[in-house]
Amino acid sequence: MKKRILIFSKLSLALLVGTFSMAATKHTGNTVFALGEAGNTRSKCHISTASNSSSDNSSPSETTGNGDAHTDVSVEYSDNTAPIGKANAKKLAQATAEAGKKVHGFTIDPGLIYAQWVQESGADFNANGTLNNDGHNLGGLSAPVPSWLAAKGAKTGSTHAEGDGSYIYFPDYKTFAEAYVSGYYPAVPKALKAGSKGGNGDADITAFVTELKNNGYFTAEISAYIPGVQSAYATFYNATDIASDIATATGTGQSSEDDICGVVSDVATSNLQDVAKNMVGYFVGNYLQVHNPSLVSSKNDNDSWSVSDVDKNGSTDCSGFVWTVMKVAGYNVPPGMAWNTLTMAEDAKGDQKYLKTIDKSNAKAGTIVTAGGTGNAGHTVILAEDWHGDDTLCYSMGSDEGVVERAYKFVMASHPAETSTFCVPSSESSKGSSSSDKSNNSSEEESAKKWIMTKESGGSYTARNGRYYGAYQLDLAYLNGDLSKENQDKTAESYMRSRYGSWVKAKQFWESNNWW
Repeated sequence: MKKRILIFSKLSLALLVGTFSMAATKHTGNTVFALGEAGNTRSKCHISTASNSSSDNSSPSETTGNGDAHTDVSVEYSDNTAPIGKANAKKLAQATAEAGKKVHGFTIDPGLIYAQWVQESGADFNANGTLNNDGHNLGGLSAPVPSWLAAKGAKTGSTHAEGDGSYIYFPDYKTFAEAYVSGYYPAVPKALKAGSKGGNGDADITAFVTELKNNGYFTAEISAYIPGVQSAYATFYNATDIASDIATATGTGQSSEDDICGVVSDVATSNLQDVAKNMVGYFVGNYLQVHNPSLVSSKNDNDSWSVSDVDKNGSTDCSGFVWTVMKVAGYNVPPGMAWNTLTMAEDAKGDQKYLKTIDKSNAKAGTIVTAGGTGNAGHTVILAEDWHGDDTLCYSMGSDEGVVERAYKFVMASHPAETSTFCVPSSESSKGSSSSDKSNNSSEEESAKKWIMTKESGGSYTARNGRYYGAYQLDLAYLNGDLSKENQDKTAESYMRSRYGSWVKAKQFWESNNWW
């Protein structure tokens, strides 16, 4: 996997943190700076404030930015062990969310708080030992210390490496959390309100990060900030290496089994969405209700396929498109493209050789939806985003326009969601694709696979490097919280197939680029 090396020059001496792919920022009540990869200031975002002078002598109700600080906020947390560690950070995030709800009046998802702290202070909350441990500052918070925080023991800490301000050092994590959620940094409650939904694992990460950006919390690109938050958010709720702490910190737990209650892991669908997205614009002018793998690729359908193996000017229809996406993603599919919208639904509801049904309320991006009969009487699409009703975007191949991304209500106008079958690859399909492919069982393929594992992690399934984890150093977002050996192998296999088509090709790319 590709990684970046960022240099966090937050103290008088620059601190190198290897391969954390996060947006390094420092935040003040009136100016926000973002650091580039070499620790150089890229931009400054000036936010209007009530006063630009030192606030040590200001009143307790001092206003900063666009919001009032709730100086009466109280976070119920007493453990001051440093570094805080993942388990205690989760507990602190939960306590902070509860305190924030009392003063701001809305439900706050503690996973968002935890994820944003990870983005700022690293996966182990120790990216900058002095700031994170001695200063108990997990958010890079910097500003003139207002009197209400000074009264709690907060003080001016180390200066920024650029000499343009100083951090706040807090006497404990409790005081840091109170400052964080109080509204003294108005971007925080605004973002938490925008991103929190039910407050239990269903947050809108994009809305959260966008609100932080729009209110000046960071100046990096949103696209650079989101992945780290997404990874950490998934870890808060699902990661197996800290699963024992989940019930204590959040009062919830989650099974790793895909089939329980119709819930399906994102891993089972995210690779389908990735492949389908890469094929938008394929097959234009070539809609044909004839199924033959040779019409979409020159490769034998017994071999593994990648997107590059698919003929953009090939010919197929809706179910042929879905077959091709599953084939490229590494799942077992009917030989000879022998299925249609009707038989897809029948299989999902019956034998589950290739697909299995799920409830539409659990449908994630990459879920397959099929409806109706054969030919013009039926249609099938792949969700481009998590299901949220008829406005949900889908990838569809239903005419000579080729593969398009459009709302469900347009591409499935004759097939209401209530009468459609929502499905994902079955466990049989996954097993078939990972074990029966002759190419991937070859000694050459196995050797290339082990070579990559050795280069990436020394073969360790618990190796961690920033947001990259395990034997293949996969982005945590791809693993969706399931860090098991089995899921790492499965996800790496799908990633390899969709990007390179074989482990040998993946190794060749690694040798030229030092990542895969």
